[in-house]
Amino acid sequence: MKRYLFIIFFLLSAPSFSALVPEDGSMHVHGWVHSVVKTTWPKVQYEYSGIQDIDLLKEIFQSEGLILKTVEVETRLRQWFQDHLLFNDRGEFLQMAPIEYKILLDYPPSLSTFYTLDDRDVYNPFWIKNLAHKLGRPVKELNVTRVEGGELISGRREGKPYALIDENVIRRAQAQFKFSFDEAKRQVAQDLEVEEENLLSLSIGEDFPTHIDTWMMALPNGKILIQKDSRFQAVIQKIKESGFAVVEVSGEIKDVNFFNGFVVRSRKDNQLIVFTNKSQNESLNYSWEKVLQAQGVVRVYFLGKWHPDAGIDCAGALF
Repeated sequence: MKRYLFIIFFLLSAPSFSALVPEDGSMHVHGWVHSVVKTTWPKVQYEYSGIQDIDLLKEIFQSEGLILKTVEVETRLRQWFQDHLLFNDRGEFLQMAPIEYKILLDYPPSLSTFYTLDDRDVYNPFWIKNLAHKLGRPVKELNVTRVEGGELISGRREGKPYALIDENVIRRAQAQFKFSFDEAKRQVAQDLEVEEENLLSLSIGEDFPTHIDTWMMALPNGKILIQKDSRFQAVIQKIKESGFAVVEVSGEIKDVNFFNGFVVRSRKDNQLIVFTNKSQNESLNYSWEKVLQAQGVVRVYFLGKWHPDAGIDCAGALF
C-alpha cells in the first residue's frame, strides 16, 4: 500500500513540461491534421496545393502508425492551416490573444495569413472553438500572444521545450498591452509554456523571405538546419550563441522549398522521418535526402508540391 501511495505522490509532485507540440522529432506525436476548403460544387475542391498525393500520404501515415485527419474550412487563407492552428502537447488548441488590426500592420509577420487585402481578419476565435468541438479537443486561450505558425519553430532541448519566434510576436504584445519589451517576452514565454531563456526571438529584416519555417528546420537535440545565405549570418550567430547546433544547407532551390516540411518519429519503429516537398528535378530530391540522412533522418517522403516559398508544412498542424 505504501508503495502505491509513493507512486501516486511522485506522479502528482513531478514537474510538468507541457508546451507546444514539438516540430523537431524529439518526441512522439499522434499525427497531423490538414484542411481543405468547403465548396458547393460536387467535384471541385480547392485543396491547398501543398499536398502532392493525398492517397499516398494516407497510406504512408498508416504504415508509420500516425493519424491523418482532414477538416473542411470556409476561407481559402485557412488552407495555410499551420498558421492558424497550433496544439500543445496536452492536445489543446491555442486561441490567439486579440490584437488590434493596426498593431498587426505595424508588426506584421513577413508572410501574413491573419488578414486579407480588404482588412478582414480571418482568424476567428469562434471558428477555433467550433473546430475544437468537431475534433473533440479543448481550447487554451493565450493571454498576450498572437503568432502565425510559420513564425515559430518549437522543439525540445535537454528535455526542456524551446521556441524560436519572429521578434514581431513580442512587439505585438508589447504594443497591445503597453509592456516593456522584457515584460512582453516574459508573458509570451508563459503563453507558450517555455522558460524565458528558452524563448529565442529573431529580428527578421524586410529582405528576409517569408516565414522562418521556409528557411529553417529543427531536428532533435537542438539541431537547426538553416538556408545557406549571407543574409542569415546575424540570425545564425544569435542562434549559435543560444546553444543550438546550426547546420547551413541549401534547402530552398529553384522550384522547391525543402525546409517547409515536418519532422516526426515513426510510431512503428521510432525512427526519425521527414515529410517534405518534391522538386521536379529528381537529383535535387536525392541530394536533400542525403542531407537529412547525414543528420540522422532514416526515411524521407517527398509528398509536397514544388513551391519556392511554402510547402506541405503550411497545409497542416502536428497534434
